[in-house]
Amino acid sequence: MRRAARHFRRSMAALVLSVHLVGCYSWKAAPVGPVLQAQQPDLIRVTTVDGQRIELVQWTVRGDSLVGTHPRRNTSAALALADVQDIKVRRLSGVKTGLAVGIPLVIIGGFVTVIAIGANIQ
Repeated sequence: MRRAARHFRRSMAALVLSVHLVGCYSWKAAPVGPVLQAQQPDLIRVTTVDGQRIELVQWTVRGDSLVGTHPRRNTSAALALADVQDIKVRRLSGVKTGLAVGIPLVIIGGFVTVIAIGANIQ
């Protein structure tokens, strides 16, 4: 029984760690302006008026342009603010994270209960 308990604790620790590291993020709309600049999120997703989606890091607003770096290509980009349809920032989603953690916990808890009941029956 101790072995099962130890395995359960390790499994739970691995689950919590993996969810914590990956997290469940959603893109949320953010207005261009002083509030967004004050928050200075690490990563933003810009949608242009022609439908392109561009992710930027190390970004700033310079005059009438949004300037930043493509995180994957490591190249700089500049967009006219007039060409920006919307800007979104990544935020941790409590609902998605709760479901991602809660559902496996319920399933694992059910298995542990069945195993414990089975061990007591024999």
